[in-house]
Amino acid sequence: MHDYTHNKIPKDPKLCKLIRKTITLNRKAIGLEFEDVANEIGLSKGTLENKLKPSVDNNDMTVTEFIHFLELTGDYAALEYI
Repeated sequence: MHDYTHNKIPKDPKLCKLIRKTITLNRKAIGLEFEDVANEIGLSKGTLENKLKPSVDNNDMTVTEFIHFLELTGDYAALEYI
């Protein structure tokens, strides 16, 4: 069995921070707290927090979760950053 984890690109701290900032800035407009946003994406609050921590390298946001986040917030700054 091969170990391909050495090929993994580390999380982008700026992108993680931007997603967290987007949730914080838009939560009042969409009427949801951080935990509610996590639940809407299909995650627990703790799992979303870990996915947004650059230091946690074994828990990444999936493309599906990212798209749902964009649709939920209506803010595409994170996508524009990429």
